[in-house]
Amino acid sequence: MPEVEVKLLLDKPELAQLRKALGKAKRLGKNVERNFILDYSEMAIASRGCLMRLRFSGDRAILTFKGPKKASNYKSREETEFALGKAKDYKKVVASFGKVGLNPTWRYDKVRESFSFAGCHIDVDTLPLLGTVVEVEADSDAKVRTCISKLGLAGAKSFNGSYYDLAAMHFRKFGRPVGNLILKK
Repeated sequence: MPEVEVKLLLDKPELAQLRKALGKAKRLGKNVERNFILDYSEMAIASRGCLMRLRFSGDRAILTFKGPKKASNYKSREETEFALGKAKDYKKVVASFGKVGLNPTWRYDKVRESFSFAGCHIDVDTLPLLGTVVEVEADSDAKVRTCISKLGLAGAKSFNGSYYDLAAMHFRKFGRPVGNLILKK
């Protein structure tokens, strides 16, 4: 299924505006997520402009394949998700993928609160070191643009990259290599 998304990097007044607007939205839930980007040692998936992510949300495991980026005003690519069912021990699942050569290249955790609003899926993510990032996702540029406008955030700073790209920018400021973003217990 095609995915069109944009990340919004909001300041405090914009975040307050978002919370106010989301009062009219359907709340879908809140979860802690552990995300592992998987690839082979020679980075065969990333070298094709693709991504394989293993996500643990609550007790669910989801494997996601994202194809190469497509031309769009926002981030756009094919996305296919596979529900792997319940997974109480995420370390065992990650190790199982390692047995076929798919190993984690990067991990990022987040607290995700999800909403449905104006034909879009909205995630309010809180990540270690990066703070709050808002994702607005739909199946077209027009729906994303309209949703952002209805949220009152048309002038907000947007970012079309990945969480890895955001983390790389953060770590670069300190002259450090990109590290994992892991929530403290």
